[in-house]
Amino acid sequence: MERVHQIVFVIVRKECRRKICMSFEPQVNVESTLIRFQADSQEQIKDRLQTFMKPYLKENKDNLKDCGDDEEADDESGCIVKDSWSAIDCHEKNDYGFTSSTPCVALTLNRIYGWKPEVFESGNTSSDIPAEVQAKFDGNHVVVGCFGENPLDKELVGQIQYSVVGFHKKFYPYKQQRGYLSPVVMIKFKNIREGVLVQVECKAYAKNIKHHRNDRAGSTHFEIISD
Repeated sequence: MERVHQIVFVIVRKECRRKICMSFEPQVNVESTLIRFQADSQEQIKDRLQTFMKPYLKENKDNLKDCGDDEEADDESGCIVKDSWSAIDCHEKNDYGFTSSTPCVALTLNRIYGWKPEVFESGNTSSDIPAEVQAKFDGNHVVVGCFGENPLDKELVGQIQYSVVGFHKKFYPYKQQRGYLSPVVMIKFKNIREGVLVQVECKAYAKNIKHHRNDRAGSTHFEIISD
């Protein structure tokens, strides 16, 4: 089983060189999608997430510009990723929610040189997209939606809070700009069922992002459990 698991991860990594994929943190073991924690013992998970967030917390935003909604990254500079996660109490001071059983998970998209999202405008509809995701379409964001993966998971996952609705189009295109930071969407599980493993799937929605379950294009999957 472990060998099969490794093969799947290799396939996903290769596919993500050519198409948009999503990643999550904290991922303590790069060959596992399980987030396992105890409210009174979660240092490794917290440290992993804090290490990931460190570049975003630096006061010196070297070579990054403060972009408005009508601006975008250019050939020389990316845009500053402003703190949106503190508004939902996802920060080091409260251990990113892991000590209070309200864990935070950071989501990012992989970097593909020159790629720009074709975002959905407000009012766009599609039978393939959940209504609560469509309601967030605003012409500016690659909207993110996270759900319990199976019917039972949907019952167990509880309320999910988002730091922002998605990845703003102003951060693109990525052109290897010095100091470039990928935008982050932080999600917070407000009342996930404790002591039960819950499978979660998150998807990014744009006209030029296709979802394929086999290679996780445009999405990510993880399991989360508090012991």
